Amino acid sequence: MKMRRAVDQSYLLRVWADQPGDPLRVTLVPVGKQDVHYHFASLDELLVFLATTAHGSPPPESAGEPDADTRTP
Repeated sequence: MKMRRAVDQSYLLRVWADQPGDPLRVTLVPVGKQDVHYHFASLDELLVFLATTAHGSPPPESAGEPDADTRTP
């Protein structure tokens, strides 16, 4: 019987609002891939992404392509 390998995923998570009272926004950076950023307009979008990718599935289409050119402060 073949043993399954665990799928470990680590991210740097940045959560902010532009102004007090504005909706929260999120940037997720995979550890070891600092040139890749996933941006989310809400916590709900982040949770869909995490729930989908947690089991090794590719990111949902709503996550769009990772942004490889923009670094967040």
